[in-house]
Amino acid sequence: MVIVDNELLAIPRSALVTLLILCGLTLMLFLKPPTRFWVAVEPLSGDWRYTRVAVSLLGLYGLILAA
Repeated sequence: MVIVDNELLAIPRSALVTLLILCGLTLMLFLKPPTRFWVAVEPLSGDWRYTRVAVSLLGLYGLILAA
């Protein structure tokens, strides 16, 4: 049986969480597209509130990572 140290898993775990957060925030832009660039399946909403929330959450996550 191999015992894995938690310190060895810290970097891959952080990378996975960062990837999941980035994918989730990008998905938010595809679900409520503010411009034609983000339109895939959903109709163009033109509502920038969701984009502002996604950018704000990304900034908050950046602050958490920097701390």
